[in-house]
Amino acid sequence: MATGHGAGGWLSQLGVNFGWGHGYVDFAGSGVVHALGGLCGLAGAIVLGPRIGKYNKDGSPNVLPGHNIPMAILGTFILAFGWFGFNAGSTLGASGGGNLRIGVIATVTMLASASGAVVAAFWTWWRTGKPDPSMACNGMLAGLVAITAPSAFVGANAAILIGAIAGFLVCLSVQLLDRWHVDDPVGAISVHGTCGLWGVLSVGLFADGTYGIRWNGVAGPVKGCLYGDWGQLVAQLTGIITLLVWALGVSWIFFKVLDRMIGLRVPPEVELEGLDLPETGVLAYHGFVREPEEPVSILPPSWLPSARIPELVEIQRPSPSNHEGEKTRSVAVEERSASRLYSIVIDGANPERVKRRWERLCHEPNQAPPEFHEVYRYLVRFEGREFVFRGGDPERMRKAVERLFEGYLGVGATVRVETD
Repeated sequence: MATGHGAGGWLSQLGVNFGWGHGYVDFAGSGVVHALGGLCGLAGAIVLGPRIGKYNKDGSPNVLPGHNIPMAILGTFILAFGWFGFNAGSTLGASGGGNLRIGVIATVTMLASASGAVVAAFWTWWRTGKPDPSMACNGMLAGLVAITAPSAFVGANAAILIGAIAGFLVCLSVQLLDRWHVDDPVGAISVHGTCGLWGVLSVGLFADGTYGIRWNGVAGPVKGCLYGDWGQLVAQLTGIITLLVWALGVSWIFFKVLDRMIGLRVPPEVELEGLDLPETGVLAYHGFVREPEEPVSILPPSWLPSARIPELVEIQRPSPSNHEGEKTRSVAVEERSASRLYSIVIDGANPERVKRRWERLCHEPNQAPPEFHEVYRYLVRFEGREFVFRGGDPERMRKAVERLFEGYLGVGATVRVETD
């Protein structure tokens, strides 16, 4: 078995100085690469704050979908392929040259990534009724991140378990960050931060003593607490605490100072328009954004029932001129009168954002809020920033539209009623 040496920092010497296993052990960088980056990202996200439209006033999150899920899946597999060089290639630094442990490292890397993807997919399937491909991708990356630190020190069974726990942790972490209003668009904090820390901890649990003789200058191979060395677990926990204090704490101070000095956020109107054109002068997605003056017309998909035109409803009421059960007359109730059209107009909002929000509501009616069904019941047509209704109470419709697009309108936007 090959020997390995740390960089000589105080964490690596915890075994020599205090008898805590082999000191802090992080074979290919679950902590120094992934957890460090994820915790820095967490600090930045806290200081920056969530995107416009991510959270409603009641705190509930809105889903802001990515542009292209197939491309995200392709990128995940490219990353997974590169991880074999990332983990297995670390044998060059660990021993000054290649060794036969590279085969074990490649195998456990593959197993952890697969188990992470499967657990994340089944978790979302159980929670929502459908396996979420984007979360399955994050589960695969979570397994890869988690196995990075212990990849040289564990076998196949432990790798599957480490990846599976990482797949569960990434789902849980995403939900918790949403609940705490930390806006992490692609789940990077959960994948790299949460699962990077789990990878560091897993060395102290699952290292089986088959590799790492004289690692960090300590006799014998690296073993976790399940194989008799509780000191290794203490060393790994010390490393985790150090990562939290250093990466998260110092990064938060850095971003806070930077925000005070030059500011981290662009103006709201630039954020709503997108940073590509204001920052670089080049449109990233040609044809994706329409000019505001171009009318946007989008009706619900054909498989939804057509918007009903309300009918006249007749009821029987006693005539004022009759007494004691004399004749009654029919009167038309104007609650659902089909005689007049009126419009709910959204002023000052980006028509493209309004259109995308309405499209998403139309394609997911079962998940839409009650206001959607109330609005759709009386809707005749929708044109960019104008909803045309027949029937219903105009003020009630205005409030429903306002609630539907809350968080999507932008600063200074107003919702008003126009009648003929």
